[in-house]
Amino acid sequence: MGQKTNGACSERRPNATTPLIKFFFLLLHLVLYRFVEFGREDGLAAGGRNGAIEGRVMGCEKGFELSREVGYYAGCAQLWKALAILDQDRITEK
Repeated sequence: MGQKTNGACSERRPNATTPLIKFFFLLLHLVLYRFVEFGREDGLAAGGRNGAIEGRVMGCEKGFELSREVGYYAGCAQLWKALAILDQDRITEK
């Protein structure tokens, strides 16, 4: 019996090892790699700028929180000192 072949299957397909296909994939790889490197460089530059800005903002927020807490305890100390001066009998030396 004769072997049946489909019209599309009987056409000769290019071998994956042909120089033209190798060159195409090499070129594609180089172009993609170049875009990746450009993106990486842009991302590092943008990240440095944004990181510095976010760092300053976070420093201001944390500095405000810390100064608020220090102010609270300074107020408590002033209150206890004033109470100790007004009513020395109720406050022990401890």
